[in-house]
Amino acid sequence: MKLQETPNQIGNMMQPAYNFPCLSSEDLLIFLQGLFLDEFAISENDLKNPQPLRVQALYSHLLEATLNITPDQLKQPQLEATNYLSYNELHEDSVPLIMFTLVMQRFMASCGVNDFKLKDLTAPKPKRFQRNLSAIVNYYRFKEERVPTFERIKQETDATNEQYQCSLREIDEMKAKINKIKAKRAEDEPQVQQLCSQVEELGACMSAYQKEQAIQQKEIQQLKSEIAEKVAKTDQYKVTTLSAREDGDKLRIQIVQSPEKMKTKIDSMHSAINSSRMTKEDKALCLQEKRTQREKMAAIHECCEQVSRLISAINCELDKQREASGEVEKVRDNLSVQRDVLRDLTAKENQFKRQVVSKQERKTKFTLQHQSKMTATSEALQMSKKECEMCEEKQQKLQQYLNKVKEEMENVQQERNDKVNKHEDDMKSLQDTYASLLEAVDGYHRDIATTWNKVAPWQVSQDEK
Repeated sequence: MKLQETPNQIGNMMQPAYNFPCLSSEDLLIFLQGLFLDEFAISENDLKNPQPLRVQALYSHLLEATLNITPDQLKQPQLEATNYLSYNELHEDSVPLIMFTLVMQRFMASCGVNDFKLKDLTAPKPKRFQRNLSAIVNYYRFKEERVPTFERIKQETDATNEQYQCSLREIDEMKAKINKIKAKRAEDEPQVQQLCSQVEELGACMSAYQKEQAIQQKEIQQLKSEIAEKVAKTDQYKVTTLSAREDGDKLRIQIVQSPEKMKTKIDSMHSAINSSRMTKEDKALCLQEKRTQREKMAAIHECCEQVSRLISAINCELDKQREASGEVEKVRDNLSVQRDVLRDLTAKENQFKRQVVSKQERKTKFTLQHQSKMTATSEALQMSKKECEMCEEKQQKLQQYLNKVKEEMENVQQERNDKVNKHEDDMKSLQDTYASLLEAVDGYHRDIATTWNKVAPWQVSQDEK
């Protein structure tokens, strides 16, 4: 079975009077038999010679197949409508037919037939019946073609609404987090400012300490170089004293051999010793100076150690400050990321709002269409109410006429009964008179017979012979 073509393709097949193709009876039979299968048996005779009850049953099955409107759903407004009528028992047969006609009029208007009437249900004609069935078949095929698209759009709309709700919830959560971060940042701002000022002060102190430490390091290096030189000289002096001792031991051995030479050597040695003593005293003085300088250097070293400890404490404070600044930077990065996310979410929110606005416009269009249909329905209902009121007036007039006829019939019946009774009385009186007349005639005949027998007895004997 071929689906209905799109509206552009339908335009090539349209007849001049309708916007749908009029199908033949064979195509209608094939479609209806395929649609209902064994639920509703339909034949070609039902199309060529439609009967009102069969036509109404077929329309009811088509409503259930196309719009999922069951007969029970059609009966509900009928029961509600009958409650507004004064004599609802008189309209038990007319109200269901009127309601079914209104439903079929709305349905056929959606199918493209705007002249559906009550006669199409009570006195259907073959051509109009086949035309109405062709319109319903066209509507059913077009609906079956567009239902997947409608379902897909509906699913996309539901998914978009769910995503929009999730985005709104995420935006609310992000706003709450941003507000918490802002509040925490506002609380930590004085401490951050105080720490920044302390860091600046400690940085200035640190730079001053570093300058002093560099100067002291230079002095320490100089002292270390001087101490190393003096240690080298003392070692040299020790070496010279050892060599002098060895020379003295040698000279002691040579004293006996050559005293004059020995004396000269001793004198030279005395002079050398005196000179060495002088140098030793000078060196002792230098060592004393060096010791004082070393003590000064130790004090300076202690000061440097205190300065280094202070610097390490400052470094710890700076590390903590760096950690705090790192956390602040992280918070700023998170804020920038969250701002980007918030920007994206606001863009998505605006997009969703635009989609919602477009859908609201569609909804308003649909509501306007629904309101127009409802107004048309209400107008049709008002017309039907007016027709019902006219029918009620006609019914009342008919009832009055029937009451008059009934009264006249009762009067006629009474007159008839009176006449029948009078006739019976007359008949009885006539029967009595007739009986008395018969008796009189019989007596008269008897008298005649007796007189006859008396007057002509020979005639009696002759008759006997």
